[in-house]
Amino acid sequence: MGPAGRGRRLEVRKLVWIAMLVLAMGACKKKSEGEGGGGAATPPTAGGGGGNAAKADALKAAWAANADCQSLDKCCANVPGTTWESTLGVICEQVTKFKNFEEQANNLVDPSFQDNLCKNTLDSAGMMGNEANPVPEGCKRAAP
Repeated sequence: MGPAGRGRRLEVRKLVWIAMLVLAMGACKKKSEGEGGGGAATPPTAGGGGGNAAKADALKAAWAANADCQSLDKCCANVPGTTWESTLGVICEQVTKFKNFEEQANNLVDPSFQDNLCKNTLDSAGMMGNEANPVPEGCKRAAP
């Protein structure tokens, strides 16, 4: 096949990565919401909520300290108004949800998980481009 066949394969690969990311996020949310193992895993009550506020603050601090998370912020700031908006916009919508630190704390996300999530999301975003059509600045991890 010629260049047209490669273009279709690239599009399919993009769609597969987006689907995998969406499914992974859905599975994480489902697990944290649905499985509790009885009365031991009841959600915190509204009385103070200090535990979740502290967890949300820890997630926010970890986000600020993680280079991959900061790259995602830069990436998503550079996507609007570009041809990448339709492709990377889905990832940036997820990033907005990742940055709802209170909700993430309620979903039992910890800083280590968040770090991996940023790394994997940035890897997925970077795979959308190629040398002829590179992703916007910040959307690709720096070589180690």
